Amino acid sequence: MNKRIRIFVTLLPLALVVSCAGDWPWEKPGVSEEQWSKDRSACRRLAKTSAEREYVREYIYLGRGDFGTANTFQTRMARYDAGKRSNQLFGECMARRGYGQIRGKGGK
Repeated sequence: MNKRIRIFVTLLPLALVVSCAGDWPWEKPGVSEEQWSKDRSACRRLAKTSAEREYVREYIYLGRGDFGTANTFQTRMARYDAGKRSNQLFGECMARRGYGQIRGKGGK
């Protein structure tokens, strides 16, 4: 399998984790639904791109993972860590834009 296919197969689960992230709703008083949607999308994109870049650098270019088989424990943990990092970056982006999370409303 060539390197691009391995990277795609490796990053696909990360994209799925990122799309399901965010247990608590984000809110900013006085912001329209349209602006909220734009901000959320921009932060998702930024978080996903940054987390993928870190993941590729850490585990592929620096050789910290064996991606000959895409289903090793180490690979799954690396994907999990990348998903957590993406969620963290998303939260930081939303907070920088002035949003806060509403605890206990719509979350777990």
